[in-house]
Amino acid sequence: MDKITKQMPDSCRETWNEMVNFDFTTAYSNVTTATVEELRGHQLQPTFPSKVVEYALENWSPREGDVLISSFPRTGKPVEAAEDGESKLKSN
Repeated sequence: MDKITKQMPDSCRETWNEMVNFDFTTAYSNVTTATVEELRGHQLQPTFPSKVVEYALENWSPREGDVLISSFPRTGKPVEAAEDGESKLKSN
């Protein structure tokens, strides 16, 4: 590291030393765990407020022309198309 420091302009050395000697324990000492909320027996994505889902379930109704797009992480076993056109779970 001394070779690198010697080749640097004086104006950069203080910043370089701070970066090289950074104490990562100070950056990660306040790590918290997100709360997983439940609503009607279903766990929600961490940090997603259950009040939003509850409001939507109780107060929202689609209008003509509305499009609802949902996304979710893929979990469980992969699905394959059966010969009869019906989907079925792959067995391992």
